[in-house]
Amino acid sequence: MLSALGYLLVAAGLVFVTLAILAWLGVVSPVKGLKSTETGWPDVAVAVLKTVPWVALVGLALIYVGLRALGVDLAIR
Repeated sequence: MLSALGYLLVAAGLVFVTLAILAWLGVVSPVKGLKSTETGWPDVAVAVLKTVPWVALVGLALIYVGLRALGVDLAIR
């Protein structure tokens, strides 16, 4: 169970970091000028990524916690 949770956290962290990098590079961007009825969840997610740069930090934290849950030793020696 703990290993499944670890893999899930690492995968979610990688998604967060990838989306943050794509938003930073300008590959994904919200469509401007849409009415609220025409706006889907991808547009909202991209708008949040543009306005909240800490998404990458949360992704890195999820990756760290997931690797620790899997038992990976991340100590610097």
